[in-house]
Amino acid sequence: MASDKTDLERLIDRLGPVADWCDLSCIYLRECNLTFLPPEVKHWTNVIEIDLHWNQLTSLPPEVKHWTNLIEIDLCSNQLTSLPSEVKYWTNLTEINLSNNQLTYLPSEVKHWINLTIINIWTNQLTTLPPEVKSWINLTWIDSSYNQLISLPPEVKYWTNLREIDLEHNEFNSLPSEVGHWTNLVWIRLENNQFTSLPLSIIKLINLKCLYYDNQIRGSINMIKFMSHYYLRRLKYLINHYSSIRKSKNLQKTLGFDGLVCDLIVLYL
Repeated sequence: MASDKTDLERLIDRLGPVADWCDLSCIYLRECNLTFLPPEVKHWTNVIEIDLHWNQLTSLPPEVKHWTNLIEIDLCSNQLTSLPSEVKYWTNLTEINLSNNQLTYLPSEVKHWINLTIINIWTNQLTTLPPEVKSWINLTWIDSSYNQLISLPPEVKYWTNLREIDLEHNEFNSLPSEVGHWTNLVWIRLENNQFTSLPLSIIKLINLKCLYYDNQIRGSINMIKFMSHYYLRRLKYLINHYSSIRKSKNLQKTLGFDGLVCDLIVLYL
C-alpha cells in the first residue's frame, strides 16, 4: 500500500509532519510532484527561502500569508493560473521565479513587494503588468519574455535601478517614453515583437551596453535618430573617416560599435 502514497505523504514519513518544519529557514521541495500545499504550511513562519520548482501546483493556499520572512521563492514550472491576495504579506521578498506557469495577470497586491530586486515571469500568458509595479523601486532584473504583453505601464518609470530586462517574444509595437528613466539599464532584449519604432527617450540610457533586436527594428526612423544622438561624438569621427558602405565592415572592430549600430550608421550616412 505504500506505493499508493502521494509524494507529500512520503516526505512526511521521512521528515515528520509539515507543521514540525517550523524551525527551518530554507525548504527545498523541487520535483516532488506536489499538487497542493497543506494548511500546515502556516507554521513555516521562519522560512526565508522556498524552492517549489517543477511540481504540479495549480494554486497557493491562503496560509502563505504567514511566510512574512520570505526572501526568495521559486515557483517555476508549475500550473499556477493566479497568485492569492495573501502574497501581500511577503514584504521582505527580494527574488521570485514564476516562469513557465499559466498566469494571466499579476494581482495588485504585488505593490507590497517593495524590496523586490529580481523577478522571472518568463513563459506565462500575461497581457499586461499592473500599475502597482511602481512599488518595485529596487528592481534590477526582470524577464517577461514569451508572454502576450502589448505594452508596459507608465509606472515602469520608477524602475530606476533596473539593469537588465528581457521583453522578447511578446506583442509589443512600442515602448513608453518612461523607459528613459532606466538610466542604469545595461542590457535589453526586444526580439520577436512588432516594433515599428522606439521612443527617443532611450537616448537617456547612457549605460546601455547590449541591445538585442530583430529586422523590424533596423528600419525604424526613430531608432536611427536615437543612435545618431546616442553616439553623436563617435558619429562625427565616423563621418570624417568612414563615408562608404564598403568600409562599414570595419566599424565594429575599429570603433567598438555593435552590429546594430553599424547597420544603422550605414543607413544614416
